[in-house]
Amino acid sequence: MSILGRFKKEKEKTGTDSVQDIHHIKEEKQVISLDKYKEQFKILGFTPEKLEVLAEQRSLVVEKLPEIADIFYTIITRNKHLENIIKTHSTLERLRNTLQQYMIRMFEGKIDEKYIEETLRIGKVHNRVELEPKWYLSAYGILQEVLTTFFVQQYGHDPAYLSRVLTAMNSIINFDMQLVLESYFYEHEKDLSDHLKRISDIKEKTSSLAEELAASAEESSATVQNMNSYIQQIDEQASSTSDHSVEVAKEIKEGTLNLAEASERLSSVSRQLTELDEKMSNFESSFQNITGVLGVIQEVSEQTNLLSLNASIEAARAGEAGRGFAIVAQEIKKLSTTTHSQIDTIRDQIGEISDVTHDFLETIRRVITDVTSGIEDNQKAKTAMDEVVQKIESITSQFEQLTKGISEVAFSANEMSQMVHQVATTAEHLSSISNEE
Repeated sequence: MSILGRFKKEKEKTGTDSVQDIHHIKEEKQVISLDKYKEQFKILGFTPEKLEVLAEQRSLVVEKLPEIADIFYTIITRNKHLENIIKTHSTLERLRNTLQQYMIRMFEGKIDEKYIEETLRIGKVHNRVELEPKWYLSAYGILQEVLTTFFVQQYGHDPAYLSRVLTAMNSIINFDMQLVLESYFYEHEKDLSDHLKRISDIKEKTSSLAEELAASAEESSATVQNMNSYIQQIDEQASSTSDHSVEVAKEIKEGTLNLAEASERLSSVSRQLTELDEKMSNFESSFQNITGVLGVIQEVSEQTNLLSLNASIEAARAGEAGRGFAIVAQEIKKLSTTTHSQIDTIRDQIGEISDVTHDFLETIRRVITDVTSGIEDNQKAKTAMDEVVQKIESITSQFEQLTKGISEVAFSANEMSQMVHQVATTAEHLSSISNEE
């Protein structure tokens, strides 16, 4: 009789009722057939009589199960490694229950597909919890020793029957150990195969990614080189512009100094013209005073002329006696007339000089106004130039900072280029490793 059994591969889960179901796994189906184990049955000497002997011990084993489990796990937990595995993946109480269920199956006196499947599951779980064969072979040895001691105590008075019981027990334990080892190595090989397949997949992906990375690295390297070239050009232009700005600022400063000197000279001229204006104003006032004096003289001259006329009249009345006085009066009249004429001439000249002086003063005042305006314009121009100089110096400072920043970017770009080159080299090396058989 044969049956197909499938191992179910379920999601890993802790805290289940036994070691066998510590990891529920969605299993691949495996053909289980009693025919497959016929040769093992022969070697182990499995006969219906042995199965009957095992079945005969079932009630005794069930009765002694708690004691057997206590002895078994007392010995097992003396090993710290095994104790840690138990604490990590299950509990001692659950494993005790599992052991008791297993021993009940062992002494049912029946080996079928279900029995084989349950025993194979033990090996599968041992593989999952990474329990090496040496440990569960040792555990089987402990179980064998405990059961042997138990049966010797029970049947020591009947050596023949004891021998049959121990032979049957050893046969079933050896068969179970073979099943567990078979399952363990089957799962181990399957895991190894899966692992190798994953490695192969990773290798292919790594090779593909390495090629893509190498291609990207080459493109990045070209881009970085172009960027370096652009940065170099910008750096040169920025440096040139900064130098030119410094020269312009220097020239504007010199122009500002020239404006300052011109403003100073214009201020000096303005001061001298103001002094000249004051002096000319005083000069014009002097002319006005002279005109006033001339008016007084003219008035005196007119009075003198009038007196000379009166004197001439009186001299005519005096006759011969007044003849000399008449001559004097006549001279005085001539002098008065001459004086009056000279005064008119002087007044005309003073008027002309006064007009010229007035025009000259107006011209000086206009020049002073223009000079003052020029000084103000120069001051405004100087202020504007100072502002321009400040802005140029600020721009120059910004250019210097920009040049410094560009230099830092260029340095970073060079480092990036080196890194990209290293990445490309690494990618090529990785690709060559991935392509190795």
